[in-house]
Amino acid sequence: MNTQRGSALVMLLVITSVCMIVIVTTLSMMLITTENSYRISRQREAQMVAESGIENALVTLLRNPEYTGEILTIDSGTATITVIEDGGVATITSVGVVDTLQSRIVVEADTSSGAVQVISWQEQ
Repeated sequence: MNTQRGSALVMLLVITSVCMIVIVTTLSMMLITTENSYRISRQREAQMVAESGIENALVTLLRNPEYTGEILTIDSGTATITVIEDGGVATITSVGVVDTLQSRIVVEADTSSGAVQVISWQEQ
């Protein structure tokens, strides 16, 4: 009779241990998924900030051909914009940063005719 009680206790400990492992594993996976989702969301936000910087630069360059860039605060991020003009072609770089994540976009635009026409758009 004592051995049955002992084996029931061992069985209870084994079942409890297995349940704890399953719970800890599930919680760990949930935490990792949440962190990844947050990081992807912030990365997308950094990309949108960089795009906003490019759009701002295109409009500003149209109004002011001497525009060389600036740092813009957009929502919870910043866009660092640089414009380098070379023979009627402007190379516009915008780096959007949100938290520690960043997105970089480089655009070449033809400015020789007084208008601004995008030649290429590269997201890096």
